[in-house]
Amino acid sequence: MRVFKNNLFYNQLETLPESIGDLKSLKTLDLRHNQITALPESICELKSLKILALRGNQLKEFPKMLVNIESLKQLDLFDNPFTKRRIINQNLEIIEKLRDNGTRVKLK
Repeated sequence: MRVFKNNLFYNQLETLPESIGDLKSLKTLDLRHNQITALPESICELKSLKILALRGNQLKEFPKMLVNIESLKQLDLFDNPFTKRRIINQNLEIIEKLRDNGTRVKLK
């Protein structure tokens, strides 16, 4: 089965299974307004992913591994605990790499 879009917003999810990386054809993953605190490493296996929406979760650290998803064009990380200026400044290099890859990064 090929899945291109997965809308899981407003589901109170706290984690994602490692098997998320098996959805190789996934282009859009909408995880807005859940309770996710971290992403599994397998998310980097989503080589077709273009849009990742993580707005309104509980991510405490910037998910640096996302720089490995070269197809990523839109990344919404607004309204997560790590989006404080100090933490963003510590991750400017990663954010710039994402932007250099053509990813639109939304932090506020």
